[in-house]
Amino acid sequence: MGRGVKRFAIVIVAVIATISIDARAGDHAEAERLFLQGRELVRAGRFAEAILKFEASLRAEETASALLNLADCHEKLGHYASAVRVFRRIESRGDPDRAAEAKRRADALEPSVPTLVIRAPSATADVEVRLDGDVVAPGTLGTAMPLDSGEHRVVASAHCKRPFDTRVKIPPAGGKTELVVPLLAEDPACQTKTRSPPPEEPPSTPWRTIGVITGATGLATVGVGSVFGVIALGHETDLTNACTSYPNGCPPSRRDEIEGTYDDARSSATVANVAFVTGALLIVAGAALYLLAPKTTTTASR
Repeated sequence: MGRGVKRFAIVIVAVIATISIDARAGDHAEAERLFLQGRELVRAGRFAEAILKFEASLRAEETASALLNLADCHEKLGHYASAVRVFRRIESRGDPDRAAEAKRRADALEPSVPTLVIRAPSATADVEVRLDGDVVAPGTLGTAMPLDSGEHRVVASAHCKRPFDTRVKIPPAGGKTELVVPLLAEDPACQTKTRSPPPEEPPSTPWRTIGVITGATGLATVGVGSVFGVIALGHETDLTNACTSYPNGCPPSRRDEIEGTYDDARSSATVANVAFVTGALLIVAGAALYLLAPKTTTTASR
């Protein structure tokens, strides 16, 4: 039995390993296919479309070639912040040759990366600022954030305040742009002061708690009965295999062993029957206690 289990475990491990290898091979093939499509778009000068292919290739499998081509496309489109970010990613991969080239190009581009500084009003403590849909960390407000050139959306919001929504144009190369979020105006539609708190749930009565405990105990008891029922069936199977009929059809040489098995079967069956009946009664009693428990009443204050 032990050897069979070991063999089965070895087979399972081998199957899982094969599936894992096949999945990795599939990811590699998909990444290569998308990468080649990106290269075709680059040769056609369609850099924005090529970026989508290289990003999809990287999601399937990260390779230095896909990263380098992605950074090249960003640089050609004037997305200097994104290009520097990808070059730094290549630099951190640990490939000495690629890392040196990526560092050189990132260092050369960084002076051309434009930045945006967002200043939020300190009077509104819970103000949330989003840049192109992403939340700006409070610690980042007031600091220069590298951004690609073009139009970016800034939204500031706070509880019971009217949101501030604007678009900022970032110049093509270098320079710092500042945006000051004004003090947010009150939102007259906010009705927080007139909202009544949600009604409180009435506390459960002790009888309901007792009912839940009783029902749970009944379920556990039925579970015990099921275990002993399975044991009794096992003993009955042993008797059937040993004797054509009990007791006359049993071999005399195994009489003591067979009688012990018979006694065990009867004992397990008795325990199973008692547990089933007791568990059923406890479940019924628990349900009755829970459903028929008196409900507590609360007096509303005026």
